[in-house]
Amino acid sequence: MSRISYGFPLLISLAGTVGSLALGSKKGHIICGAVMTGASILHALQHRKALAGNLKHKLDTAADYVRFPHTQPDFFMRGVQIAFYMPGRIRLYCSQLTGNEQYEEHIANYLRAFADVGRVQLNHVSGSILITYDTEKIKAYPDLVRVEAYIREHAPAIRSALQ
Repeated sequence: MSRISYGFPLLISLAGTVGSLALGSKKGHIICGAVMTGASILHALQHRKALAGNLKHKLDTAADYVRFPHTQPDFFMRGVQIAFYMPGRIRLYCSQLTGNEQYEEHIANYLRAFADVGRVQLNHVSGSILITYDTEKIKAYPDLVRVEAYIREHAPAIRSALQ
C-alpha cells in the first residue's frame, strides 16, 4: 500500500465531485464523494506515521501554550521553588536571586505592587523570599488568588515534628 500514490485518484474524484455539482447530478456527486472519501482514508492510512507525528507536534504545541505563563505572577512563579506554604505565609527559593543584589532589587520592585496585601523579605545570600500576607486582602487580586492556589497544590508536605 505504501508504494501506490493516491494523489491522482483523489484529484479525479475531487474533479468529479465538483463537476457533478455543476452538472446537477446528485447521483454522480454521491458516487464521486464516496470515491474521494475512500481514497482519502487510504491516503491517510498510507501516511499514518507522518500524520501521527504531526498530530503529536500540534498537541505538544497546544500544551506548551497552556503551560506558558501569561501574567506577571505566572512568569515570577516559573523562576522559584516552593519551600513552604501555610495560609498567610509562603517561603520561596530563587536560584537567580542567590548572590545577585540587582535581581533582589528587581524582585522587590515587582512585589511592591502588592504592598497592601502583605510584607516581603528577600535575602540575596540564600536566595530566599518570605512572603507574609493577609489572606482576606489577597482576594482583591484574582492573579494572586490563582498563584496561591498553585502554591498550595505544589508545596511540599509539612512533616510533623512528632514523627
